[in-house]
Amino acid sequence: MVNKNLVNYLNEGKKRGFSLSLLKNKLSQGGFRPKEIEEAAKYVEMNSVSNVEKNINGEIGIFGKFWKAIAHPKTLFEVTKNEGVWPALKYQLVISIIPFVIYSLLGILLSSFVISLLNGSSLSGFSTNYLAVVLFFLIGFFIVFPIGIFVLSGVMYLFVKIYRGQGGFKEMYKVFVYSSTPVLFLGFIPIVNFAVGLWQFILMIFGLSIQHNFSKLRAFLALITPSVVIIILVWVVYLLLA
Repeated sequence: MVNKNLVNYLNEGKKRGFSLSLLKNKLSQGGFRPKEIEEAAKYVEMNSVSNVEKNINGEIGIFGKFWKAIAHPKTLFEVTKNEGVWPALKYQLVISIIPFVIYSLLGILLSSFVISLLNGSSLSGFSTNYLAVVLFFLIGFFIVFPIGIFVLSGVMYLFVKIYRGQGGFKEMYKVFVYSSTPVLFLGFIPIVNFAVGLWQFILMIFGLSIQHNFSKLRAFLALITPSVVIIILVWVVYLLLA
């Protein structure tokens, strides 16, 4: 029988933002038996996921995930914890349609305006180059961006393992996909893109902590470590070439 006191402790800890892994370690240090800790943890995971999963995947779907990615990321990452790569990839491809259309239209108008200035005429160049612009963004949104997410997920996964993250590659991939939602829609707006980038960073901390079962501090360190490594390598190369 599940120990209700442990369940209450785990639920309260999760509400405060602590990962199950950290809470389980605390209980183990407190002298509780591993078996009853695992039973309580499984009970908490099954109930928290099943109740929300019905709401998002059953009734709301992809656009429900989109809203959760913006406003309730903790819920989204908990719901998608047992999800595979394909649902996340499908989500990315579907939500990319709207920004693809917006970026394409803006690109067409901008290129046509530039051509009209160079030719000294009205926007007559509109019909001559729009296919190239559309093709550029089509490749960017539906080929380059998805491949880039896969590559970055693989690189980031190595650093997550350094900080003892318990998830696999698919968990890392899901974190990148769902965290990129704000950037897809608002990343092109000056000034706003800084806030969007910061929000994506926060989303990734939440996602890593939940999907890989470690603390937010370790998630933060896992995110900044690659940048620190790159800065050190660049500095070393600079010193060697100076």
